[in-house]
Amino acid sequence: MRRPNRLTVAIGAVVALFGSLTVLGGTGSAAGAHAYTEQLVADAAGDCKAIGDFDGDGVVDVALGGLVLTWYRGPSWEPQPVRGAEREFTTDCQAADVDGDGDLDLVVPDGLPGAGNLYWFDNDGAGAFTRRLIGASGYRHDVEVADLTGDGRLDVVARRIGDLTVWYQDGLGGWGSRRLSTRGGEGTATGDVDGDGWVDVLVGGYWLRNPEAITGAWVERTIAPTDWASVAVGDVDGDGGADVVLGPMESTGDEHAWYSAADPLTGPWVRHVIEAGTGAGFHTHELADMNGDGRLDLVTGKMTGGVWVYANRAEGWEERRVSDRKAHNLRVGDIDGDGVADIFSSGYLGNPPAYVLFGPSPPPPTSSTLPTPTEPPPPTTAPPSTTAPPPPTAPPPPTVVSVVATGDAHVRDGSTAATNYGSSPVLEVKTDGVYGYSRQAYLTFPLPGAAEPERAVLRLNAQLQKGSLGLAAHEVATAPDEATVTWYRRPAFGASLATHTVTGTAKQLVELDVTEAVLSARAAGEGTVTVGLRATTSGEPLLRVDTREASTGKPLLVTTLGPSSPGSTTTTTTPMPTTTVPTTSTTAPTTSTEPTTTSAPPSTTSTSGPPPTTTSSTTPTEPPTTTTTGPPPSSTTTTTGVQPTILSVVATGDAQVRDGDSSGTNYGSTPTLEVKAAPAAGATREAYLTFPIPGAMDPRRAALRLTVMAEAGSVDLAAHQVASAPDELTLTWDRRPAFGGLISSRTITGPAEGEVVDLDVTAAVLAARAAGERTLTIGLRAASVDGALLTVASREAPSGKPLLVLQHP
Repeated sequence: MRRPNRLTVAIGAVVALFGSLTVLGGTGSAAGAHAYTEQLVADAAGDCKAIGDFDGDGVVDVALGGLVLTWYRGPSWEPQPVRGAEREFTTDCQAADVDGDGDLDLVVPDGLPGAGNLYWFDNDGAGAFTRRLIGASGYRHDVEVADLTGDGRLDVVARRIGDLTVWYQDGLGGWGSRRLSTRGGEGTATGDVDGDGWVDVLVGGYWLRNPEAITGAWVERTIAPTDWASVAVGDVDGDGGADVVLGPMESTGDEHAWYSAADPLTGPWVRHVIEAGTGAGFHTHELADMNGDGRLDLVTGKMTGGVWVYANRAEGWEERRVSDRKAHNLRVGDIDGDGVADIFSSGYLGNPPAYVLFGPSPPPPTSSTLPTPTEPPPPTTAPPSTTAPPPPTAPPPPTVVSVVATGDAHVRDGSTAATNYGSSPVLEVKTDGVYGYSRQAYLTFPLPGAAEPERAVLRLNAQLQKGSLGLAAHEVATAPDEATVTWYRRPAFGASLATHTVTGTAKQLVELDVTEAVLSARAAGEGTVTVGLRATTSGEPLLRVDTREASTGKPLLVTTLGPSSPGSTTTTTTPMPTTTVPTTSTTAPTTSTEPTTTSAPPSTTSTSGPPPTTTSSTTPTEPPTTTTTGPPPSSTTTTTGVQPTILSVVATGDAQVRDGDSSGTNYGSTPTLEVKAAPAAGATREAYLTFPIPGAMDPRRAALRLTVMAEAGSVDLAAHQVASAPDELTLTWDRRPAFGGLISSRTITGPAEGEVVDLDVTAAVLAARAAGERTLTIGLRAASVDGALLTVASREAPSGKPLLVLQHP
């Protein structure tokens, strides 16, 4: 909804730039198309500006700092004074959740050249602020907020000419400080430039690499040799890496350009001109998706007049001058909640008015005419039967299996884009036009059993903060590590699977059909499936979902495996690593016509809440046995009675490491694992395998099952406990975790290609479950230094993937 009392930018005004005509707010199309509309916020404004919902009412507000720090309640822009300045609130400020209590605080410098302090204003959640000192900073021109130390707390970077300092939270309620640079000039930004998961700092045309310790050496590297440059960082070309935009700030420079580097550490940085001949005086450059096409556009304004949006098109940059207003600091965000980014700014000299430029609202949905349904054909009348119909046969029972997530985490953009939330008891989902408030979530589940599911549902225990929210589930090709995933390091979302509109603020079960993702993962031979969650509606509504770390309401993948064949149930159990438990094949009459549920598969629990809405379940007289994957049994014995349940879990990570000249090489993507111990350097190999831990019950037996890929001699194979699961894509000999106690060992004599090798790992599984672990990592080594090489299939192999095979009861 548009608000009254707005001044519409004149569509007919044009400017001549390099011989092309650019219509204000448009591209030369019909009047009114792509128009930005203006609304005044305050008659006079200072330099400091911020956007956010400061009173928690679901409507975006704005803040201004000058001689008085004031926030203005949207949509009426009623002023809410916070505090007068000791000197002046200038030049920059940021809205961020400094204390992690869920509301937006303000970080503001109060000073003039020669003296000043840096403060943060603690928000009580309703818009009442308390001033708290960060440090005696002197005058500061630039302020950025981000987690530079990796501890989950926000830190503050502030700069003036000749002094770039970071103030970091010490965890005790105080602040430490570290000067990072004495470079002159102005223009500062933060972002993960080199993609290592740590937030770096940019000053003009230079960037300082985060050494992963605040007291370490922040090495400066050159992007372009300029001290005075407005700077922004983001993925401009959509290749997944960070790019840098530099603009002509204050009184130097004459072009807008973006820079890219294949390797930011070594360069070179390639310059791509957005527009040349601009002149100087563009104080702020912001990157944001202004038109909803998924690409980052450039927003900038000139102190002498003019606000521009440069649309990042596939064929090049499209320039639009959207206002003649003067612009100094500016902020970009969805202020009116229509899903389109807006611009908040003011001029520089003479206490000019502050204004909002509202982006063009999306067009209303077009109407469509539904086809007129045709009359159904008349029912066919069957001839009378001369024999009595057979008695109705009860439908065979489906099997419903509920699997708990083995990994889940949400990620957040803005100043917390490098923060990991993997240990949080809630997942948060939100899409917000204000940078720093969007969240997305990822959930990974093991795929239970060998049967194709008829239906698979993602079941969430969720609570909406307010309003309503459109929730979408997406396929995700790569499972992220919940302990390291961040907004900067998140895997891409794939195709949409299902959507659901969540309404009401009561705790509720939310189900999304993810059958397609499960079937695709099974067809690809994957052992897990990952689903991504995002909000399809933009604005304030925030959805909170219980994670696997929560005490109750954990996320479930609920699969309906389909009915048994009429008349009989065939169950196959896979041999365990002991001669006392024979492999068994059973054919027995079906004893119940009621729907049944299985006993829990790996990483499963009994269903929390109802099964998928298309099926129902009751407790069976005799629970059916889940069929495993893996090689057929070497021998079978026909028996009667209840058979044990055999569950197989595919490894979620595996890699070998090698010493000597290959000690820095990663082998995580190879289709084989090699184990060897040799006296010569460079010939020894060890292997690591990680599995999700089975869920609701302790197994009676557990075996590590390996498939031999090449004929070998006699190998003494030992399995060891490993305390921490390595990342298979970064693991090397030099960075391998230590082996712990011996789990089991066996001598493998002359294994042939395709032979299956089992190692008893029951004790390790039980110990991990008792410790509350969610995964189990096993290390393999050769116990004898004789040079014999064992080669087995990895999880990347087309068949014979490593399995953790479990027997219940």
